[in-house]
Parts: sequence; structure tokens; C-alpha cells
Amino acid sequence: MKPLIPSDAHSKAVAADAIPDREEASLHDEILTRLRDHIVEGNIPDGGRVPERQLCEMLGISRTPLREALKVLASEGLVELLPNRGARVRVVERARP
Repeated sequence: MKPLIPSDAHSKAVAADAIPDREEASLHDEILTRLRDHIVEGNIPDGGRVPERQLCEMLGISRTPLREALKVLASEGLVELLPNRGARVRVVERARP
């Protein structure tokens, strides 16, 4: 077996495809998808606080991955991040018929 040499281009490609990175990425994607669905389905009302501790218990995760997912949802416009106050679901204007 060839030893990994940091300057070897093939070694970097192998290291980038390591299993722990895949697990982290899939965990992140799963949390993001479940949290987005939870909000879109109306489980947290428009303008309501995002209950971080309850969501962490429900999803079986710590607060750090939840907060990372909230940052992504904030960039998508689904939630507002309020400094020292947590996150709130944004009020979405619905089209009138």
C-alpha cells in the first residue's frame, strides 16, 4: 500500500472522499431537509420562535448541527436569526386568490 504523501495529488483526492466526510455531509443534509420540512408544514407558526432544545431532542442531535442548518435556512429566507434571541420563522406573504 502506498503511503499518503500530503503533496501527492492522488492522496488529496482519496482524503477528500473519506467516509467520515460523507457521513457528516449526509447528516447535515438530513437535518436541513427535516428542519425545512418541519417549518414548511407549519409545525412552527409564522413568526414563532424556533425551539432549539426541543428540535435537538426530536432529531437526536446537538445544538451545533441544528444551528448550522438554521444558518442555511436563514440564507434561504425561511428563518430570521436574531442575535442573543435565537431564531424565528419568517412571516411569509401568501398570494391572494
